[in-house]
Amino acid sequence: MEIDCAVTINLRFTLEEDSVKVTIKEADLRPAMVKLPIQEVVRQIEPIKERKTYHQIIIEVAQEFVSQTGNEVFTAADLFKIAKQKYPYVKRDVFYNRMMAAAPEHSSYVHLSGRKALLNFLGQGKYSLK
Repeated sequence: MEIDCAVTINLRFTLEEDSVKVTIKEADLRPAMVKLPIQEVVRQIEPIKERKTYHQIIIEVAQEFVSQTGNEVFTAADLFKIAKQKYPYVKRDVFYNRMMAAAPEHSSYVHLSGRKALLNFLGQGKYSLK
């Protein structure tokens, strides 16, 4: 899509010994407002893919970790490594916080919002699936 417009710029040149100072006094765009055909704009917008919640990611990655390793005990770091590869938008601090909020046995569980009993906290940073 191309939009034609005109720009008027009022400048002041001040000549000094060996330099020129340029001052923009005013800039005007004609037309000042451009109407865009909405259908054209809407066609160019890609639909946003629905993202999974952190709890959905934690459960999916935990199940994948257990099936791949055969080890039913894991840490938040173990799961975060897998989650970051599959979902690049995942933030480490939020992921760890959601891990604590998914384990009722964790001492910080009562202080966190969005609590869901999805994991067992075994102590010393170790978790298992319920």
